[in-house]
Amino acid sequence: MRLTAAADSEVYLELFVIADKAASYPGLTTEYVSLYSHSLRENKSEYNGLYRGSIGHPESDNFMWDKCFLTRLCDVLGPEDMKEDIVVELNEGEVFFRKYYFSHKGAFGLGLFIGDLVWCCAIVVLSVWFNRKNADPLNWKGKVKKVFVPAICLMFVICGGVYFFVEKLDTVEVPSNRGVGELIMPQSIMKSITFDIQKGIFDDCKSVADVEKKLRNEVFPAIIRENQKYVKKIKLEDSPGNASVHEDDRGLVIRIFRRGGFYQDIVLADKGV
Repeated sequence: MRLTAAADSEVYLELFVIADKAASYPGLTTEYVSLYSHSLRENKSEYNGLYRGSIGHPESDNFMWDKCFLTRLCDVLGPEDMKEDIVVELNEGEVFFRKYYFSHKGAFGLGLFIGDLVWCCAIVVLSVWFNRKNADPLNWKGKVKKVFVPAICLMFVICGGVYFFVEKLDTVEVPSNRGVGELIMPQSIMKSITFDIQKGIFDDCKSVADVEKKLRNEVFPAIIRENQKYVKKIKLEDSPGNASVHEDDRGLVIRIFRRGGFYQDIVLADKGV
């Protein structure tokens, strides 16, 4: 960090710490702390389910281990903040945290939701107070003035306050059904490839390139046609809802990825059997 400070400019630092405990550093904002395990099938009651992740991607296994903590620390550092190297501290106990961000639309929706709750509570409280203070409970003019108007004003104040104080990000809306596709695609790909193996579509594949060509030109288009309401594209890459092809000591392997980096392998013998 002292070498970076010599450049005499600000640096946005994003630091991920994998350790046996949650990490912290006074000069950086903690954005995320979560406990990780290898399997989704473990007893989730042992952990705080909201802040528990699962290790699935094979490359993650090289760096993470069962029941390790992942902490994300980030902030903009100036030269004055980088006079000394960063020394993180590991915290005792299980500390879980996730910083939330909102779009402007999401912040308004949150404010409106909380404001509505406050409005309902205010109506009940002010109505009880009004009925006790006034002999005529059907005095609607007085009730509107002393119950409904204050409750509505309080609702707008709360709604505006929530919108103002939550941290907001500018967003761009892109029409996509990819989130749904990530859930259905692994099952659809498995089913289609299994059926294609039975038909012998991979019988003439002798290399990774041959299998990729079959997937790209025949298998993926067929899956998209069957699920066109949810999925527009399937790619040959290691990301959720997609697939990759490689060759190891088992032979040619089609790897289908699910959320969290988990995957399933379909092993093809020399002639796709």
